[in-house]
Amino acid sequence: MIRIVILTVALLAGGGAAWLVYGALSGGAADGPVAAAPAEIATTAVLVAAAPINRGETLGPGNLEWQDWPEAVVSDAAIRRDTQPDAIETYTDWTSRAGFLQGEPIRPERLVDGSGGLMSVLLSPGKRAVAMPISAESGAGGFVMPDDRVDLVHTVVRDAGEPISTTIISNVRVLAVDQMSETAEDGAAKVASTATLELTPEQVETLSNARNSGRLSLALRSVADFDEVQPEEVVAVAPEPPAPEPAMAAAPGPDDGEAPLSPARIRIIGSGNVETLEVDRREG
Repeated sequence: MIRIVILTVALLAGGGAAWLVYGALSGGAADGPVAAAPAEIATTAVLVAAAPINRGETLGPGNLEWQDWPEAVVSDAAIRRDTQPDAIETYTDWTSRAGFLQGEPIRPERLVDGSGGLMSVLLSPGKRAVAMPISAESGAGGFVMPDDRVDLVHTVVRDAGEPISTTIISNVRVLAVDQMSETAEDGAAKVASTATLELTPEQVETLSNARNSGRLSLALRSVADFDEVQPEEVVAVAPEPPAPEPAMAAAPGPDDGEAPLSPARIRIIGSGNVETLEVDRREG
């Protein structure tokens, strides 16, 4: 009997302890801090390439689409739907001057409105496309590719047989190599026979004159120097000497040794008579 009583008390005590522990745990969880919901990120729709776009490709609804981007990372150059809701229709039939990756935001400065040929689309405003023959030796071993930057080196052989080389044009953009206006996907070197360069009208004249007086070659520039600003060429022109001022003639004195002044003649007319008198100029 005593054992039954002890067992009953033990069971009641254990149950009470378990109930107290459960209540403490459930109450603590309810009273504890609640995780805050993540803040909503503001987004905006940006015009992007729906598929890879090649340079010179015509744009249209098939390769343009709107995509939500975080507002904080959208560039000022991007085309936004809230400011240009008709952008897809606006840029349909425009031509891409540069390639776009899928999902890359479309930038207006890399597009051109027009249906001209590919080369006229690639040219920057005010520039001219000029082709020049190259070889493995004059074209940096075939490593000159479209969109590279090069220097033009002019070499002349003097009468004594000594060659003299001079860089005549710096930091020139390569538009195409042979008929290829884009770099090959594998990036392999190509021994081409023609390079098409983007030049200013003045540089075109310089290149044309250099062709007739020597040999031209291309020096490939580092990509880190593509944006290097070239100093303007200053032609030193010697100023013309000032015109000599006319010398002031000094009044000759009696000791100057110069010929004496001729006497002045004065005519006096009166009462029908004419009389001529001679007066010395040096007299007071």
